[in-house]
Amino acid sequence: MKKTLLTIFVSLLVGAGATWFVVHSGAAPAADAAKADAAPADAAAEPGKVHWESEEQEKADLKMATPTLYEYKIETKGYARVLDPAPLISELGDLEAATASADASAKELARQQKLSASDNASARTLEAAIAAAKRDQVQLDSLHAHLLSDWGPVLTARTDLPQLLHSLLAREAALVRVDIPSGEKLPPEPRELKIAPSVGDGAPVTAELLGPAASADAQVQGTALLGLVRDNPPVPGTQLLAWLTSTADGQKGLRLPQKAIVVYDSDTFIYVQTNSEDFERWRVKLGPTLRDGGVFVTGGVTAQDHVVVNGAAQLLSDELKSMTGGGD
Repeated sequence: MKKTLLTIFVSLLVGAGATWFVVHSGAAPAADAAKADAAPADAAAEPGKVHWESEEQEKADLKMATPTLYEYKIETKGYARVLDPAPLISELGDLEAATASADASAKELARQQKLSASDNASARTLEAAIAAAKRDQVQLDSLHAHLLSDWGPVLTARTDLPQLLHSLLAREAALVRVDIPSGEKLPPEPRELKIAPSVGDGAPVTAELLGPAASADAQVQGTALLGLVRDNPPVPGTQLLAWLTSTADGQKGLRLPQKAIVVYDSDTFIYVQTNSEDFERWRVKLGPTLRDGGVFVTGGVTAQDHVVVNGAAQLLSDELKSMTGGGD
């Protein structure tokens, strides 16, 4: 009996010891795993921080600036070229001559009809007058149709067309054709047209938007428009870039230079100076890249924050080194 009780007691001790070992040996890895899971979340919740002393900032040519208030308006990019006004002037000259001929033959027909009514004109003379009037009118209609087909009513119906032609000949203005590629969405009306050289860094200038062109480009197959440049007009044949922008109220936001933006873990950030030698990495929401190379920022920073606009990539590199233990 004593032997049996001793055996049971030993078995209980062994079982309890085994249970204690299993529970405690698994607790440490579980706790470590819990800490490991929590660490990335805690790290993500905190902004990245970098401490750079004045000497380091000067060495890296670090520069700070406050964001610029910006109003983004929907715009569509196109391509433009300066048209040669000579064909237009030639067609208008032919039309003017044809108009004069049609007027003269119409008056001659009226005169011959009047004479014929009083038996003072032969039938042959009247028939010749009728034929001449018809011929001149057909010629006039043909030239007018040709002019409308080539240039459209946007130009031909202008009341100041003679003055405009004089400006084009004197190179005081330039007529441009703008082609917007097929599939591009036009901004809502009212619209403004800006053009800039296709090469170089010339600043865009505002052009007068005249209206639709007479025909689409065979290759572009998009929207075609005509514009008038009066500010330093380029010569015929010049290739240009063009932008159509809505003049209606746009989206309010901030502008930053492209170099202020850094990408980390598939997201976009900036570095903000919190005091003279400390910088924090902030997540920002971006809109479209602007025509001048800047970035439209819609959230994550204010116009009062001091943003690193030169050297942000070096700050990120330094921060990542410190995170991986690779810093000095």
